[in-house]
Amino acid sequence: MASDSKATTWVIGASGLLGRAVVRSVDGSRLFASRPVRWDSDQAIEDLARNLDEFAREATGGWRIIWAAGTGVIGSGASHFEQDETTLKQFLSCLAEARLPENGGYFHASSASVYAGEAVRAPFSESSRVAPTSDYAYSKLRQEQLVAQLLGGRVRTVIGRISTLYGPGQNLSKSQGIIAKMCLNAVLRRPAQIYVPLDTLRDYLYVDDAAAAISATLQTVTRSTSDPLLMRVIADGRACSIGYLSRIVDKVSGRRGGIEYQPTFNASHARDLRMRSEYPADVVAWRRTPLSVGVARTYADILQRFTRGEFAALA
Repeated sequence: MASDSKATTWVIGASGLLGRAVVRSVDGSRLFASRPVRWDSDQAIEDLARNLDEFAREATGGWRIIWAAGTGVIGSGASHFEQDETTLKQFLSCLAEARLPENGGYFHASSASVYAGEAVRAPFSESSRVAPTSDYAYSKLRQEQLVAQLLGGRVRTVIGRISTLYGPGQNLSKSQGIIAKMCLNAVLRRPAQIYVPLDTLRDYLYVDDAAAAISATLQTVTRSTSDPLLMRVIADGRACSIGYLSRIVDKVSGRRGGIEYQPTFNASHARDLRMRSEYPADVVAWRRTPLSVGVARTYADILQRFTRGEFAALA
């Protein structure tokens, strides 16, 4: 990619937390205006293929495609991911055959959850053994394998194993987003219900930092002449316990929401998912947002949405 500013960028999954952050990071004049995709139907691949044809015609000065799509979460069952995987496989096959310029790259958003069964070996890096324990993590690993099989040697690609994302705009209807949910409970002046040990360690990555990391790693792979398929850990690099996280939320909100601990976790729960990359030179272009700053921004967003009545049913 001669220049990131000249690259036409298509964000697949642009309505999600990560997708919106990537869209914010892109010059609007270089953002591909994709047509809607009917994700919950067999027409999803038709919509994606049509978009890919249009994208190929526009991407004459370099290109980037970021796959940030997917509706499943850690607690989703195996059947939830079947359609996602089928659609991805069909899209990757189309992408492998697409007539796109050489100066471009594809980023696939994967997850730190693929390491969950190896929690005694934290911190995790690109060379760590994978050990998924949930249907979500198994699906993420299968998606990684599809990317490697179908794009390897054909399209310059980065697979990013991303740590726990947080930030403004999180969808609270899903069973995820502990920081956003703690902030909402602080607004509602009620304790946050926690079902896992308070010493559980996670690497919380501010979503706009994740978007910057994606841009940096794509720049790396599109400049590379030796390795067209890269695996990269995308993480803040600083872990935090749930107990400490609760104290940060109390501090930034000025309200003591507290914690209501209801231990119902199972053996598949990973107590420690610290992460670090073995390739720090690839991500020198992006800076980490301090956790207290990111939590404060998330809290401000939740408070604003609450005042608009978005969470009226929860009050």
